[in-house]
Amino acid sequence: MFECIQVAQHTYYIASPVNIGIYVEKDNSVWLIDSGLDARVGKKIEKILLEKNWKLKAIINTHSHADHIGGNNYLQEKFQCPIYANGLDCLFIENTFLSPMALWGAYPPKILQTKHIMAEISKVQDINTITLPQGFESIPLYGHGLFMIGIKTPDNILFIADELCSQYVLDKYGIPFNYYIEEYVKSLEKAKTLSADLFIPAHGEPTKNIMPLIEANLEAIQKIKTLIYDFCKQPIYFDKLMQAIFNHFAHELNFVQYAVVGCAVRSYLTWLYDEGKIEPISIENMLHWQQKK
Repeated sequence: MFECIQVAQHTYYIASPVNIGIYVEKDNSVWLIDSGLDARVGKKIEKILLEKNWKLKAIINTHSHADHIGGNNYLQEKFQCPIYANGLDCLFIENTFLSPMALWGAYPPKILQTKHIMAEISKVQDINTITLPQGFESIPLYGHGLFMIGIKTPDNILFIADELCSQYVLDKYGIPFNYYIEEYVKSLEKAKTLSADLFIPAHGEPTKNIMPLIEANLEAIQKIKTLIYDFCKQPIYFDKLMQAIFNHFAHELNFVQYAVVGCAVRSYLTWLYDEGKIEPISIENMLHWQQKK
């Protein structure tokens, strides 16, 4: 864990629960791709930098989820480095309270205000306002997070963030978290056209061929969409739908899962509703969903 692995002449990654990308320029300055969950991870990154005699030049956040930005604050204070992210993700990184608020849809309870959802605040700039070093490429991969990007280094190594769930995650969790399902499907189709010598996901092992995982993720999404649509054959209210989904996957509901999975389920409802396949109806002043007649 937290081993620094070289995958190309100038590109490395730190193998951890969230794989962290490293690109080393000729003067030993480093571009870091994501920073892990918290200051503890930041300190492990700092240790590797010192051991290698590398100087942290900048951090690129692929998106604003806490497990990708949690080391920002520690590293920025330690090295006074700039941090870059895409579009409105900058707003979320500088105002991390927005993340649990977006999940809950209101002022979030304290159980959602933990480091796993709400990272420490850091200062960030829009990556679209700067010129990246020659050979770097920022690739929009929207859907999992609204403004997520992949980063390709000049070595032709592509860090694809949370674009793909491993088969293990798909099997274990049933409904992986994605914020905007319809856009995520488009990004998966786009991912089929991407080329690189090596793809490095944030969660999982590097691979030269992402096509099997793309197909697995697309298949999982369609199965979930069909499952939710089928549950709407008869009018069903949201909590009953959540119960049916958790029972289907043989999972036990807890509060955090209610918020996180519930957010993903609402995204599927949005997709089905916008396609005209389901509709909301009020029954005894309780909102239900049903297949559109």
